[in-house]
Amino acid sequence: MGNPILEQLIAGYSNAQSRIQDLDTKSQILIGFESAIVALIIAKMDQLHGAEASASPTPDVVAVSNTTLGILWSLPLSLGIVSILLLFCTLIARPPSKNLRHTILFPFYNPDCDQAKMEAAIDNLSNGEPLSNCVEEYRHQLLEVGAILFKKIRWNRTAVYLIMAQLSIIAVTAVATAFS
Repeated sequence: MGNPILEQLIAGYSNAQSRIQDLDTKSQILIGFESAIVALIIAKMDQLHGAEASASPTPDVVAVSNTTLGILWSLPLSLGIVSILLLFCTLIARPPSKNLRHTILFPFYNPDCDQAKMEAAIDNLSNGEPLSNCVEEYRHQLLEVGAILFKKIRWNRTAVYLIMAQLSIIAVTAVATAFS
């Protein structure tokens, strides 16, 4: 059996990466769903605009009603657009740039980092890196992944709340549209 501390760090890192993948998948599905809802709202608003344009000039009640309905439909449209933007933010969440550094677990190119340190870390690994270096790297990566996960959860949750509000407004507006 290996080192229990290192095994726990590895499990935590793996779990966080798995949650990030789950959130990305959920966000992609919601983007598709929300895009369809936004398209339907735009179609409905276009239909209302067409009905208003084809209505005779005498029935002011219909024109006001369609204008009011157009305004009502614009609320869920706005919520939908904001939700989509938040869901895209979920997909591109990154850790704070002040924390970025080279690691074996999460290698990337950052011109601000010292390339010699990265090469030394790789050399240490190939020469039997001490356990304390591995633990430190996992510690740093767990903080990075935790920051990413926090942002993704926050943006995803906010988008879902907006979608819930949007669906509620759509239900009320659909009833108002049916009785107009």
